[in-house]
Amino acid sequence: MSDLRKKSSGRQSARGAQAGAKSKTADRQPGQNGQVRRANGTAVQSTTKASGQTGIIVQELKPINRSIPFKRNFLGLSDSAGRRTVEEQGFFKKARGLFGSTKGKGLSKEEIIKLRQAVGDLKEISEAADVAEGKNAPQEKKSDRPKTKKELLEAKRKALGDQSKSEKKSNPSVGIRIELEKWKKAYPNEPNLILLSAILTAKDSVSIHRSASDRINSLYSALHSVATMVMNEYMTTYSVDVLCDIYFLYLEALKPKLMERLKATKASESQSIRRDIHLLNVLLEHKRLKKGISNIAKKLDGFGYPYQHMSPIHVAKTFQAAAEESDTRIGPGTAKLNKFLIRIYLNVFSQIPALMPIGKKICDVLPNNRHSRALIANVNIENAVMNMKVAKMSQSMDLPKLITAVYSYGKSFIGNNFAETVTSPLEAKILIKIAQMVEEMALLSPKLDPAVITYAYNCSTIALHFYKDEAEVLTRRISDIAARQRLTLR
Repeated sequence: MSDLRKKSSGRQSARGAQAGAKSKTADRQPGQNGQVRRANGTAVQSTTKASGQTGIIVQELKPINRSIPFKRNFLGLSDSAGRRTVEEQGFFKKARGLFGSTKGKGLSKEEIIKLRQAVGDLKEISEAADVAEGKNAPQEKKSDRPKTKKELLEAKRKALGDQSKSEKKSNPSVGIRIELEKWKKAYPNEPNLILLSAILTAKDSVSIHRSASDRINSLYSALHSVATMVMNEYMTTYSVDVLCDIYFLYLEALKPKLMERLKATKASESQSIRRDIHLLNVLLEHKRLKKGISNIAKKLDGFGYPYQHMSPIHVAKTFQAAAEESDTRIGPGTAKLNKFLIRIYLNVFSQIPALMPIGKKICDVLPNNRHSRALIANVNIENAVMNMKVAKMSQSMDLPKLITAVYSYGKSFIGNNFAETVTSPLEAKILIKIAQMVEEMALLSPKLDPAVITYAYNCSTIALHFYKDEAEVLTRRISDIAARQRLTLR
């Protein structure tokens, strides 16, 4: 690791000597140089040689497209639940009418169910998109004869007609929109109405009459409203499910626009856009997490979880409950089921940068016990690993520092007495991340500190008891790194 640090400092010294006053700009990656600017101020890609790596060309990339949700501040989520927390503690109980809706607590469960059935869900959009793209339609027998102009127009008209029909199936009628607006006037603070309005907004985005920019803007608006609500006042199985649906629809809407931009860009300036598309694909890989959220929401739909908010107070009390209190009801459900849901939520929010603030808010109220500390450590590491991946794709000169930071954080949590600190899959996940970071270090430096390699090897071998397949691969790779340095592992 000492060589890794020397190489990083060598690069920074070289960059510092070459940097000029004109190169200072907010959009630059820290420590990068060689950026050329046109008269209108737009950045032009250039190349420079990194110090200590003769012959290796490092191409400077433009900033990542701001519409890609790769940062935790993407949605501008903030904690504005202070008053609500006070209300839950009972201080405003007698004066509820001064602060809440004058129409009462809100819609009844029966009314919410009826509205949900009328609006539908966003899972229908994917099916409609498949029909529109002809993925589910049988392939017609191709003819070598070129189609006439009349045949081309007819085929286009038929495709538009099919897409219009699919939209009518997936979109609710105007009547439900009018009904929703009436309910919103009667119950302006009802969170379920905000959710249903966001679903309608997201469904509008698939209209063939809307431009790509309009679709992206509509989905962002829906995503922001639902994420803010989940963050501050209404975290239920239903709201989290809707949030994940809209988030991935937003990502899917971005991809065609980036592909069009790539086609219109010169080959010499396309690397930054290719990086953006790669980053988008990495974020879309998290779509596997949505299936688990949807399955849970479906299984618990008949209980109180879709309709009752799990507040920070409920989270804190749940994780303070002793093992013998697992069947005690806290908020929307039992302590045991609440814990299960919170672990699932943290796993999802920690891996999705834009939703990380929601996970951070949950972590802030967890008690200071072993299980909670492991949960928090995993959330922090997942977020840091995502930042490392972004830096790697952007060819950031801060990459060695980020890798070392993840390794050091994991090691500080686990320590050297593995028998005491690693007793659950949660803690074993941290071992996996530590070993992965050493593998990343080896890609940047030809020689690592033997103590670092040995520690990573111990981490991967102990993780075998919890994650056999993944740990076996890491153990073999760490062994290869040791063999290249002629290091004997024990």
